[in-house]
Amino acid sequence: MPLILGDLNNEVAESDYEECSDAESWVEEEEEEEEGSDTEPKAEHDSSTNDNTQEETEEDIKEQDLPHIDTTNLKPKRVLEIGCGDVPIATSLLSDLVSMQQSSNANLIEEVTCIDYSEVVIETLIKQQKKLEQEQQNSSGKKDTTQQLQPTFQALDARSLPFESNTYDLVLEKGTMDAMLSDEVDGIPNCIKIVEEMARVTSEGGAILIVSHLNANEDKGMGWLEDIVFSGLKDEFLERRKQKREETKSTKDATAKDTVDKDDEKEYVWSVEVHGGEGKYLDANGEEIENPSDDDIPTYGACVYIIKKKSVPASIARDLFGKKKKETTEDSNTGKVAEDGDANSDDEKPELMEMPPVKLEFVTY
Repeated sequence: MPLILGDLNNEVAESDYEECSDAESWVEEEEEEEEGSDTEPKAEHDSSTNDNTQEETEEDIKEQDLPHIDTTNLKPKRVLEIGCGDVPIATSLLSDLVSMQQSSNANLIEEVTCIDYSEVVIETLIKQQKKLEQEQQNSSGKKDTTQQLQPTFQALDARSLPFESNTYDLVLEKGTMDAMLSDEVDGIPNCIKIVEEMARVTSEGGAILIVSHLNANEDKGMGWLEDIVFSGLKDEFLERRKQKREETKSTKDATAKDTVDKDDEKEYVWSVEVHGGEGKYLDANGEEIENPSDDDIPTYGACVYIIKKKSVPASIARDLFGKKKKETTEDSNTGKVAEDGDANSDDEKPELMEMPPVKLEFVTY
């Protein structure tokens, strides 16, 4: 059952989504992932064939061509890696995507940008890239043209990105925020700001991928998810709402009704998938306990979070959130415009959204 943060009951039944096809569409991917495994965990479903077919599968993968890619409505992707360090994972991703492009004749990737706060790290990466290009040219006698696209390295502060909103289809972060949390004073607020910026620059329909040692299957990891990730998503929402209101106020013909969400306007909703293996029960020596007792606590390893950004009409976002929209009425005698909940209104003041709807799902293998 999806969890919608901000809803008074924190739980929304699937039947609630069926009232509106648009609301239902943004959880469609979850249903696809669970297809064929009605009640059994995905881990059990997958493990039934792993032991017998692992070697055969690995051989088949080596011999098979890269998968067919439907390029009918394909848009080239833009990738951003936050805190890339001296071994960026985005460069390996770029290499794989370029290979797939050559095999399928599809334009899969448009840009890969790797950023880090350290100028020394970025300078080193640029030098390594130039050296590799020179070595390839020397060995072949000409410049390698098989991979025209190269990653871009920039020294930037992830708390204040110079990119426009809704720019990158995939934003990667691996271990950077884990390291920043060692700062007991500024670690948490800095990480919240990074999540806010990642959420802002992620394109509509795009995703943020975070790799962390803090696993939400454990209390500490769940606290990190709530205090940092959800707080960052909330701050991005509030900042966007603030900018929207300031823009409205600056318009000369703005009315009280313009300051609230219109039903046909767009709002973002987020789905957070927690990807990780099943927990292991370990003894004091680190050996796995075969028959754990009720008192034993499972230990989880690193976790991958896939945070997807989608849009729905503002009216549906409010329904998912469980909040009402402020309505404006005009007094026929005075001509004064009043909002529901004002002193001259008999209705109870409704609450407006204070953060975007967020669905949380745990996926095990």
